[in-house]
Amino acid sequence: MPRFVPLALLLLAGCDALFGTRGPVLPPCQSDAECGPGAVCFPDGCGDPGRNLALVVAPSLATGHFEQDFAIKELRSTFDVEIPAPSAFEATLERFINHANLHPEPIALPYASPVTFTFAGESTVIPGLRRRQSLQRVSTDGTFRLPVASGVYTLSVTAQDTSLPPLILPELEIQPGQTRDLVLHLPASLDLLRVDGRLLQSGGVAVQATVVEIQALHPLTQAPLSQRVPVSSGQLGSTGDFTLYLAPEARTLSSVLLMATPKDGTAAVPSRAFELSTSELLREPLELGDFGEPFEVTGRVLAQDGVPVERAVVYLEGLVKGGGTLTTEKVLTRAEGTFTVKSLASPEDSPLRLTVLPPPDARAALHRRSVVVSAEDAELGDVTCPERIAVRGTILREDGTTPAAAARVVALPVAPVDGLPLPNPGAEARTGDDGAWELLLDPGSWRLDIFPADPLLPRVSRFLTLRDQVERSLELTPLGLSRGRRVGGAVSAGGQRMANAAVRFYRVTSVEGRPSAVLLAETVADTAGRYEVILPTR
Repeated sequence: MPRFVPLALLLLAGCDALFGTRGPVLPPCQSDAECGPGAVCFPDGCGDPGRNLALVVAPSLATGHFEQDFAIKELRSTFDVEIPAPSAFEATLERFINHANLHPEPIALPYASPVTFTFAGESTVIPGLRRRQSLQRVSTDGTFRLPVASGVYTLSVTAQDTSLPPLILPELEIQPGQTRDLVLHLPASLDLLRVDGRLLQSGGVAVQATVVEIQALHPLTQAPLSQRVPVSSGQLGSTGDFTLYLAPEARTLSSVLLMATPKDGTAAVPSRAFELSTSELLREPLELGDFGEPFEVTGRVLAQDGVPVERAVVYLEGLVKGGGTLTTEKVLTRAEGTFTVKSLASPEDSPLRLTVLPPPDARAALHRRSVVVSAEDAELGDVTCPERIAVRGTILREDGTTPAAAARVVALPVAPVDGLPLPNPGAEARTGDDGAWELLLDPGSWRLDIFPADPLLPRVSRFLTLRDQVERSLELTPLGLSRGRRVGGAVSAGGQRMANAAVRFYRVTSVEGRPSAVLLAETVADTAGRYEVILPTR
């Protein structure tokens, strides 16, 4: 018998610890004055401004180039960039065909039907710079040229024919200007594990009001073993019948996961995972459970002072009756702070998670609480959010004493903390004549980017991790700007200037023990392919 696997419990583990008790993690330095001769204060501490630098160049896609990354060995004031030929994989795609009458072993023939190649990975030069490219191709002879940005990727090859499982190839690295050959083989039909089944709501009734899809996954890695196929058309007459074709790897596993999910992630139909023994396959229908009819949950979001919070994002997630999991549509609160969200009933012993994300300009902080909802008890009443932490500071010019007026301070959330969601982006401020600024921030890990009003001074960044604290304010040590160094040059490829190429300089470093990269400067080359940036110097 298939066994239900509550994946949502793993995803939501630890969320009850809404705020931590530890204090904020502050930057290791705030100004160049704290550093030795020739060193500059970076987010990771004092460092040589001419080392640990990297460059990303993104020419116009019309040139056939994607982004390319380069480690900078020696930075000069005139720094021309010559881009190699486009990076690309030259793939040969074949499918094994069983034809016992003609040949005892499967033979490989070119695959000429539509295919989607999806590359997901990151730069090998700049930590944390994620990349994803999806290329849809058709070939008459099974050969494909696949231009990509430099980096290391996991490649997913998905045929339009849903009877063919995705082909997954991890750790494919490609350097700028490199061409790599790939020979890919889609499995023969007889090597696949076929699973025929039926998905019902409960009591022998199939889901008919919502399009539902099902897919087989690896029980440990959750990597796809089959394509996603419809199990309900969302129309009357849907029977819930489905057929999946699993990769040959599935034959070596004792079990697989079947994940049933509504195609519309906000539909009021739960998702559910079933563990299926590969030795028994499906002998009875799968059931999403008796999750009932959706109903409207209402409430009102208030700040600590009782003022309604408008434009806050509100949603519910967690286990629902019947055993499935649900994430509702995300709705916005009205001017009165009220909201209405469509949900399913939660078990009494397993409340749903209510999440409130106020807009960046509100004093109210993000908030999570557990709620039990049902059609008979769908009014949540007032939901009062804690106050955000008021983070204050002062920006000084490169001399360390003169206030930097009219500087733009932007806070970008980079990671959540303590089981909370990632805070909303968009918090920013301008320094006054005294260089002072204030931002209202949620608990989370933040990157503060400072853009001086003086165009000859470089941008400055600092990392700050906030957790709950009794005092809802934090005063930072004055932050000093660095002196600027003008760096410029020409971007070329094959001897031709690359007009409108995007150029970004990074410092490659480690922040709180994690490999990281900080953007130091960015610009776009002019029509003659020339660029200029201001980088920090001492």
